[in-house]
Amino acid sequence: MYFRHPSKTATTPISTSPSPPPKPTARAILIDTEPKVLNKCLLPHSPLNFKYDPGLSCKVGDGGGAGNNWARGNALWEREEVREQIMDTIRREIERNDRLSSFHIISSLAGGTGSGLGCAVTCGVKDFFSSSGLCMNTVVSPFSAGEVIVQDYNAALSMASLLKSSDGIVAMDNEVAIRKCRKGWRIERPLMSDVNRMMAEGIGGAIKESYGSREDEASGSRPRGVAELLAGCVPHQSYKIVNVTHAPTMPESSVEFTRDTWEGGIVGRLRQMNRTGCEVEQEIKWGAKEETQKTVASMLVLRGDGGLPPNLSRPPTLFEPRRSPHLPPPSPPSHKSPPLPPSNRTDDVWEVPLTPFHDSSYPPFISPPPFSCSRSYLNYVGDKHGCLCSNSNLPALRALSPIAGAMRKHSARAYLWQYEKHGVGEAEWEEVWNTGTEATGNYGRL
Repeated sequence: MYFRHPSKTATTPISTSPSPPPKPTARAILIDTEPKVLNKCLLPHSPLNFKYDPGLSCKVGDGGGAGNNWARGNALWEREEVREQIMDTIRREIERNDRLSSFHIISSLAGGTGSGLGCAVTCGVKDFFSSSGLCMNTVVSPFSAGEVIVQDYNAALSMASLLKSSDGIVAMDNEVAIRKCRKGWRIERPLMSDVNRMMAEGIGGAIKESYGSREDEASGSRPRGVAELLAGCVPHQSYKIVNVTHAPTMPESSVEFTRDTWEGGIVGRLRQMNRTGCEVEQEIKWGAKEETQKTVASMLVLRGDGGLPPNLSRPPTLFEPRRSPHLPPPSPPSHKSPPLPPSNRTDDVWEVPLTPFHDSSYPPFISPPPFSCSRSYLNYVGDKHGCLCSNSNLPALRALSPIAGAMRKHSARAYLWQYEKHGVGEAEWEEVWNTGTEATGNYGRL
């Protein structure tokens, strides 16, 4: 789905010296205003087990970056040569695909290029390719005590723009990822590479191919991916922010000696994390009895030991997600198996009974609660891995919190001149406050 593998029929020159097998090529477009970042990604001897296509990289601007200024990065889109370079590259990659169901745009919230230009690219994709598929944005929130004094401005402008243009926003948090590295992987001083790997493990567990039935996986039919995540987790356009949690998180040295169970292990931990709003597996509050987090929709992806969706404790129709009109209608299941007795313990991912993720955590206007589950043999860590994507109030409110900080700075007229000279005036700020206040109110009332 996400890589272009070398052709098995391609002929290669005969060589007497051993050479490593060719790496798959990521179906990814790299965009930046500074060439050093792109050059590092395109190194021919990269330690990654895949490579990027140099023809799908876009170095835009004059090479000086965006100066940690959202308005400056966003203004680059107004240059015709920048806009045409990026859109032509996207169009060429689209034409190489037999089928396209979604776009996945990854960027930061606090900087200038990732936030400002990233929002402009999202708007451009929605304008030019809206009929081609859904658009999901994965954004990384800044540290609460960051080095960029205007990061609240940048994050507020980004969230306000994406809430209007994106079909769904997966919000990742640097501080949460660091806590996971320290407590889960037991790395006392995590590097940025560790933080990035932790985030990638979470989002990768959510969007890497999975299936809705054993027959789909066995037949090799089209797997679920980004489009299905959006269809299952964003049932209403007033609630677009999705959070991703996963289990287990453990040091690599412990993987070989660890065996998990499903209902009492992986699923049980994710369920309790969803109830209490806990995002780090080692910080689960097992004593909490009441749900402190309210959820609009959720999707569970389980990997390892097989692949069929579990037998639900209620009729499957209660948990069908509200599908997007962009997706084809789901095929009816070929068979239904009766649920296993609760006392029967099983390690088969297809056979474990799965109770709903706490109906009481859903707001009253969601009836029935949108809940979906998919599975796959493909695995990341250990013999079992679970990933829960939830559209919940606590993570969403945290992702929206920079808007309040930006409002305080704005009331003091701090650093506004940096944005005014690139076209962000009072009208634009008023639109940011209105959009942010509406989203905060929607999640706050759950």
